[in-house]
Amino acid sequence: MMTNRILFLLLILPYILSQNVGPTILYISSSPDSVVAPVSSSLAGGTLIYLKVIGHNPMPSQNSIMVGSFPCIIPADGVIDTFISCYTTNSKSNLDISNLPVTLVSYSIPFTTSSPNLVSYAAAVTPQLTEVFPSVGWANRTIYFLGIHQISELGDGRSMGDVVGLRIGSDLCSLFDIVQGSINPATAQYIQCI
Repeated sequence: MMTNRILFLLLILPYILSQNVGPTILYISSSPDSVVAPVSSSLAGGTLIYLKVIGHNPMPSQNSIMVGSFPCIIPADGVIDTFISCYTTNSKSNLDISNLPVTLVSYSIPFTTSSPNLVSYAAAVTPQLTEVFPSVGWANRTIYFLGIHQISELGDGRSMGDVVGLRIGSDLCSLFDIVQGSINPATAQYIQCI
């Protein structure tokens, strides 16, 4: 099935390029290195998705993306010659929302995907916070969060990997770590914040 899809893309790509008909989404994935469909987002948003595209504007501010009726936010570095990446936004739902088409508007021309290039909002990939302790603390006190997370890469000291930040109220944790040695996304683990 995947080889048929790739063969189809290789056969139709020259035709699409010759027509100059505006943007075209070739596929959507959760990684620029894969062609796995469908893509799932956390119900709360914040999931980075990648659109393999042609015929789009190279300026991020000149492109807009919607996942169903939800905006998908393109970061300042989210547009390159072959991909546009964007962060899904909050679905404001506690229930799964399946098979949403993705619409890219570039050069004022919309392109909307169909199956299999769809995105679903899913509870199964939504982080959940179940416990925080201690309930009272002070500066430089270690606080533990118990919950199901979606962190699969902590970074290497130069980058933060999948982590954007960990906050308590408006205060950013200066140091955090997953207490257990291995990272097991989608399982209950303690995350330590100092």
